[in-house]
Amino acid sequence: MKKVLFLFIIPLLSIGQLFTVENDFIEMSGSSDISDFSENTYVNTLSDVMISYQIINDSIPMGWDFQNCFPTCNPINTYFINPISFPADSSVYLNGHFYPNNISGEGLLVMELEGNHGTYVDTVTWRGVAMEEVGLKDFLN
Repeated sequence: MKKVLFLFIIPLLSIGQLFTVENDFIEMSGSSDISDFSENTYVNTLSDVMISYQIINDSIPMGWDFQNCFPTCNPINTYFINPISFPADSSVYLNGHFYPNNISGEGLLVMELEGNHGTYVDTVTWRGVAMEEVGLKDFLN
């Protein structure tokens, strides 16, 4: 009986939580005429882990670009990265940028973080709003 219980517990421990995300819903805003706006959070590892990400939803206005930094900045409009190894008890920088390119609107990106090839999955949602500058003269007309 002890052997059966031991064999049952080991697989459960191996599929536990591998990392946490400090903030999984990130909002940012700015003027549509600025080059970019960004916010960051951190991924905290609980054990040695391989983490990859992919963008699973990209509802952004036509003409916008985005960029994510995890832990270094990836090329603009990168939809996925291959697994990167992180040691236990580390805090890893995760940053998101929106580049509105003078286009006002609202964008939403959902990033899926996957630990150890799908053993653990979490998501981070990035919401950005780019507003058109309106002068007092325009507002009164």
